[in-house]
Amino acid sequence: AAMAVAKGWTRLVLPALLVGIWGYVIGTFLGVLVGRSIAEWLGS
Repeated sequence: AAMAVAKGWTRLVLPALLVGIWGYVIGTFLGVLVGRSIAEWLGS
């Protein structure tokens, strides 16, 4: 989003923010999934 603002691409600011937030959502979900899987595999 910062790059879109810097380059004057005002129409792309909101889509850039949404893509960034979606990346955090997916990353958090996968991180929790992997962490729980490893904990279960180790018997914790």
